[in-house]
Amino acid sequence: MNKYSILRLTMLVLIASSLIGGIYFTLIKSQRSISLEIFKPKKKTFETIVQKEEINNQTRTIIVEKVVEKVIEKVVEKKAHVCDLNFLIISAPRANTGSTRFAYLERTVKSIVDLQGALLDICVFVFNTDGESVREEITKAANVSEKVTIFTRKHQHNLYTNAFHDAPKKRKQSNDFYDMIKTFNDMPTDGPVILMEDDFVFCPNALSHIVSIFTNVKQKNWSGLRFSFGLNGVIVLKTDLVGILKYMELSRSRSFPVDWLLEELFHKTVPFGKEYFKDRVFYTYRYQLMEHIGVATSVGNYRSAEFNNIDFPHCYESQTQSRLMIPFNMAQCPTSLFYPCEEEPPRTSNDFAHDTKEGEILPPTNTHGITELHNLKAILCEKGENCDTCCSRNNATCDGLFFPYINRCDEMRKHYPDCKCAYELADESRSPNFDGELCVIGNRRSRFRCGNSYRTERRLCPCKPK
Repeated sequence: MNKYSILRLTMLVLIASSLIGGIYFTLIKSQRSISLEIFKPKKKTFETIVQKEEINNQTRTIIVEKVVEKVIEKVVEKKAHVCDLNFLIISAPRANTGSTRFAYLERTVKSIVDLQGALLDICVFVFNTDGESVREEITKAANVSEKVTIFTRKHQHNLYTNAFHDAPKKRKQSNDFYDMIKTFNDMPTDGPVILMEDDFVFCPNALSHIVSIFTNVKQKNWSGLRFSFGLNGVIVLKTDLVGILKYMELSRSRSFPVDWLLEELFHKTVPFGKEYFKDRVFYTYRYQLMEHIGVATSVGNYRSAEFNNIDFPHCYESQTQSRLMIPFNMAQCPTSLFYPCEEEPPRTSNDFAHDTKEGEILPPTNTHGITELHNLKAILCEKGENCDTCCSRNNATCDGLFFPYINRCDEMRKHYPDCKCAYELADESRSPNFDGELCVIGNRRSRFRCGNSYRTERRLCPCKPK
C-alpha cells in the first residue's frame, strides 16, 4: 500500500468519525435541557458504533439511525406523563350565561388548574358533548392551560333509547355521559378520575383537603369517594370505569339520572354493585369542597340564585344537606372526616354530633386569627331579640362570620346545662338559640343571619367590641 492509499484511508476514517460525533453532539445538544442520565445513549453504545465504522464503513448509516431511533423513543416515554389526578368534565353549551355559552366551564376549569402545584400534578379532560358545532367556542373557554385536553365522543352509542320518553334532553344527558366514559376509558391515561360537572368551582384553600383525602383514603379498601353533590366531585379509579359502563348498560331502560345510578352502584344497594365491588367501600367526605355556580342547567332548566343558595350546600358546609342517597351520617361519625367510619357512635342521648369535626379548635379552612377570637363575646340575648339589637345593646356589633365558632351544643349548655340539642330545620337560620325546650344548632353556615329572630327564642350571638 503506497503512501497515498494510507493517506486516503486515514482521511476517510477521520471524516466518518466526525460525522458520527456530529450526529451524537447534535442529539445531546438538542436534549440538554433534559436529564442526560435518562436520555443519553450509553457510552459503550457509542464506542461500539466507532469500532464498527472502522471495520466496515458500509454499516455506518444503519447503526446511527438505530441510535437516533432509540433516543427518540426514550424522549417519548418521558413525555407520556401520568397525572396524580384526572379531572373529567362533561360540558354542554348553555344559553344566557354571559359572553359565551361556556362561561361556567371557563370558571370551572380555571378553579381546577389553580390547584396545580408542588403537591399535586393534575390533568383536565373536557368532554365536548356537541362536537364540531361548538369546537371553537369551547376551546376558547376551556383551553386555559397545557394541562387541559378537549375531546369528543369516538362513537354515538345511543344507549338510552327506551328511557326518558317525556324528557329527551335528559336522555341526551345520559347518553352523553355514557359516551364520555366509553371514550375516556380507551384513552392512554392512568390514575384516579374525578367526575365533574361544568358549573362547580373549588372552594378557597380546597387543596389541603384534597391532599388530606388521598393521604387517608390510600390506607382504605375503597371503591370511590365523594366531596360534592350531584354528578360532581366523585373520585373513582380508572380501572372501575368498566363497571360504570356495564351498570349503565344494564340500566338502559330505567329513567333514572346518572348521578342516582352511580349512587346505587357505589353504595352497593343493587346486586351488580355488591358483586362488582365486593368488600370495597365508597366514602363520603365530611365537607363540601365545591361551590355550585350554575343557574342555567345543561337540560335547559333555570333556577334562581336564591333557590341555589337554599337548596345546595355551600363551601365547607357538612355533607348532610346534599340530597344524596346516603349523606354523611353525623350521628354515626361525630369525629371522623369520612363516612362510613370505624368509630363508636355517641353512647348517651345527651351527646350531640356537630357539623364541624369534634375536637377542631377552628372550623375547616379558618380565615380568622386567634386574637380576633379572644375579643369575640358569645352573648345570650333576650327572648325575641335579634343579634344586631342584642350586640348593639352591649356596645358591640354582630359579625355573622363568627357564628360557626359559637354554633355548638357545649356553648349553649353553658347557659342551659340540661338542654337537649337538636339541628335546626328552618331555611333562614336563627341558630344557635334556646326555644324554651331545645338548644337549637344550625347546620348550614351559609344561612346564619344577624337580623333574624323569633318571639319565643333566645339567640346566642357573636358580638365584637366596637
